[in-house]
Amino acid sequence: MGQKYIEDLNRQEKEQKREVIIKLRQSTLIDKEIQRSYNGGYLFLQQIYYQLGLHKICNDISSRHKFTYDLNGILSRLIYGRILFPSSKLCTFESSKRLLEQPNFELQNIYRSLEVIAKESDFIQSQLYKTV
Repeated sequence: MGQKYIEDLNRQEKEQKREVIIKLRQSTLIDKEIQRSYNGGYLFLQQIYYQLGLHKICNDISSRHKFTYDLNGILSRLIYGRILFPSSKLCTFESSKRLLEQPNFELQNIYRSLEVIAKESDFIQSQLYKTV
């Protein structure tokens, strides 16, 4: 009897049909300052971003310039933000904090990267044309 019960639980687990019970206490307050939900709606864009090879383009640009910020992270967030929630650079930075993958750069890095992106725009476009 015990063996059959274990086999039944294992089968339910594999089929993802097992009942899960989450216990909550009404007396326990949830801290307002902690983010508990994240936006994953950008993941389809991330796949396109990497298929286009934009991460490689950013690596090429980064190797030619002397900066320490993550150009790939910045450019990807700027693109996702422009498509999903078009707004200012500040709002895009704040919105990117709600994505599954947290940004590893500061707002000032976004503004600094804009000059590099502008200087390298011909290179970026030519590489994208080769890819597409």
